[in-house]
Amino acid sequence: MARGLGTLILVVFLFQGITFASGLGPVIGWFTRTQHILWGLLTAFLLLFTHTATMFYLIGRGKYVKEVTQELSLGGEFIERTREIKRMFFPWATYSIVVTIGVTTAGGIAAVWSGWHLFHGILAGIGVGLNSFTLWRGLMGIGHDLALGAEMEALDGKDGRTPAEG
Repeated sequence: MARGLGTLILVVFLFQGITFASGLGPVIGWFTRTQHILWGLLTAFLLLFTHTATMFYLIGRGKYVKEVTQELSLGGEFIERTREIKRMFFPWATYSIVVTIGVTTAGGIAAVWSGWHLFHGILAGIGVGLNSFTLWRGLMGIGHDLALGAEMEALDGKDGRTPAEG
């Protein structure tokens, strides 16, 4: 699951770049407006899915770590570390989801009323920055979670079960 989410995050980074470039495309002749709209919708869907999937992954892993920690009497250090991992990602993911919905809505309005193009472009620039930061934080959170899982696995060699199989 972690490997799949990591790959998805990297794909979404690429799609954001293509979508942003395609937004400039009609101005400089690289892309058509229709191509930008299609890339924008696909990227918005993937961004929302990726942020949500990463949230659920970290919530599920936190619950699993809590259960294993209590079962093996490992103390509260592991539980607190999962909380820290979630704290570094969750508020940013929520902000990114809201901004992505705003960018998509402004893009839909800009497709009908040309006066919204500048607002959509500025909001899209903010969205790309915020989403890139959030995706990076999600990637780091998954990495920290995997390191935490490896530490727990080293302590739990008795039954052969790994934290990923929990």
